[in-house]
Amino acid sequence: ISEYASPELDDLKGPRNDVRAMRDLLIRRFGFRPEHVTLLEDEAATRNGILEAAHGVVRNPGRRADLPAAVLRRAAALAAHFSKAPGGGPVAVRWTQARHVRKGRGLPPGTVLLPRASTLRVRPEPPPRRGPEPA
Repeated sequence: ISEYASPELDDLKGPRNDVRAMRDLLIRRFGFRPEHVTLLEDEAATRNGILEAAHGVVRNPGRRADLPAAVLRRAAALAAHFSKAPGGGPVAVRWTQARHVRKGRGLPPGTVLLPRASTLRVRPEPPPRRGPEPA
């Protein structure tokens, strides 16, 4: 993200420092666990890199042991919609609790291990529209 392909544009000087400072802020100030923050730099910080690194999260403030099946299915359908899933056919979506998500050594940015995961097969569904319908 710091170096442009075009020689006519000056390279940027601060993006690496900015992204690292944001990671540190999330961990130190806001209490994110380091394994829940994915750092994308340089060639990895593309639209595709961001989409591949994004993992769906369902809030569970009550720390329920089992979320309702309808909640899991809707979250999986949204995750499938925003993934690289081809077409609109059924897609396998793996899910687990955040405490079971692990970063593996030597894996590409955004790649995680899910040692205790379950799989749902869902059709991708877009999020509901917000605001007035277009005229």
